[in-house]
Amino acid sequence: MPRFIRHDVTEPFFCECDMIYNMACPASPVHYQWNPIKTTKVSVLGTIHMMGLAKRVKARILQASTSEIYGDPEVTPQSEDYWGHVNTIGVRSCYDEGKRVTETLAFDYLRMNNVDSWPLY
Repeated sequence: MPRFIRHDVTEPFFCECDMIYNMACPASPVHYQWNPIKTTKVSVLGTIHMMGLAKRVKARILQASTSEIYGDPEVTPQSEDYWGHVNTIGVRSCYDEGKRVTETLAFDYLRMNNVDSWPLY
């Protein structure tokens, strides 16, 4: 039976499961800019903890992403091979860069540990 579990993903989490939906991270600039360090931690640590959980229990994981990983795009719409036009120190970078790292981690966990992950845009 599916369950929704509310948890601060910056802290490790342990459970038995076969599917993980990592939707963690405030998407509104008002919310993510309020505490940019926490926003980055939610994306990076949250993904590390959830990918680790998926690896341990062999669960499938859906990792929420965003078109913000492309920054201020020079091309619209963006194709999957577009690398973006990003600002790593702007007020939005805590969200943008955090989400870029989540994609890197998802693919590295797939390549290195065969974790069944895919990004959701």
